[in-house]
Amino acid sequence: SLSMRGNLLQSLPKSIGLLTDLKVLDLKGNELKEIPMTITSLSKLKYLNLAFNPDLDFAIVLASLGKLKNLEKLDLSYNNVDPHIIDKFKESSNCKIVKQELTPSK
Repeated sequence: SLSMRGNLLQSLPKSIGLLTDLKVLDLKGNELKEIPMTITSLSKLKYLNLAFNPDLDFAIVLASLGKLKNLEKLDLSYNNVDPHIIDKFKESSNCKIVKQELTPSK
């Protein structure tokens, strides 16, 4: 488990992909602009919290996260995410729970 919650991070290092045994990643409350493609190497990741990161391009992020076959729960709360992008992600991933509280679309 790794929590980088509320650190005002604008980016993650590409080396995040080296944490291949990581099951929980909490990135809530940052200022992330992008997520490195290396996140797709986190094959054991079950829970990812991206709540309160409104500057992320979720079309790109969710396309990458669809490759994480063990991802069960994704929190996108309080972000501007197009519902169509979320629906497409749900159709193409194994993720069972996509939380999107108070998430107005653009």
